[in-house]
Amino acid sequence: MGDFNARTGQEQHQTMPKTVGPHTTDVTNENG
Repeated sequence: MGDFNARTGQEQHQTMPKTVGPHTTDVTNENG
């Protein structure tokens, strides 16, 4: 079963240079 609280967002490559592609994951919660 997946993490139902997981969120994705759009970030620019300049602000998050280690991401690959247009989408990045948000900060993790206490469940991981």
